[in-house]
Amino acid sequence: MNYLLHKQAKIIFQTEGKHHFFGYYDKCPWSKDGRFLLVHETDFIDHLPDGKETARIGFIDLKGDGRFQKLAETRAWNWQQGSMLQWLGPDFNSKIIFNDFRDGKFVSVILDISTKEENIIQFPIYAVHPSGQSVLSLDFSLLDEVREGYGYKGEVINPDDCIYSFNLEGDFKKKAIIFNFNILRNKPIDYVDNAKYWVDHLTFNPSGSHFAFFHRWQLKSGGLYSRLYVASNDGEIMVRLLDTGMASHFSWFNNEE
Repeated sequence: MNYLLHKQAKIIFQTEGKHHFFGYYDKCPWSKDGRFLLVHETDFIDHLPDGKETARIGFIDLKGDGRFQKLAETRAWNWQQGSMLQWLGPDFNSKIIFNDFRDGKFVSVILDISTKEENIIQFPIYAVHPSGQSVLSLDFSLLDEVREGYGYKGEVINPDDCIYSFNLEGDFKKKAIIFNFNILRNKPIDYVDNAKYWVDHLTFNPSGSHFAFFHRWQLKSGGLYSRLYVASNDGEIMVRLLDTGMASHFSWFNNEE
């Protein structure tokens, strides 16, 4: 097949009958040195994963033969955001981290791409601190229920926690930092009694001092109401930035904006 490409662009990889993608726009598939491109590989593309179907995780080495090199498999993935696959800081070259479903629960896996050594963390990740030392996360099964295609089918973690954090070093202790009832104290005009509320799109600023997130629910009309918040990384300070009902695809411009 012939492609019309910009003169500075080149094809580095072709699918050869499989399906390949990376994940969401807020994460970078490239290693910091620009050598490796992270990829999910699947055998199908015509339906949502059922929680039992796997995606293969691997990379393409630009200094190699351009073929997909498998590193692992995962059962915790979706088409929108993959398995939250990403390079782990602070070097963003030697280790990756992704979610999986093992022994009946969601976990995250740190994998050294050279030695293939795994370190399994007993909680899934959503946003990883730029230092690579801590994580923010949420209930992925609840997210699958309210926004199918963004969560995972499986274990219910704790829908009351809303947002929790844990360390990737030391004791890995889970700590709830923002609860649903605290967010609901700021009732918007279209507050709906007995609605199912959730948070998503947790995103650290470049320094990791703060993170942004959406607080969302379904309206009686069937529409989606979204509020944009920013919080300190310990959850002690929380500020509502936008309460118009419509917010989507934000990105940090710098540490303050």
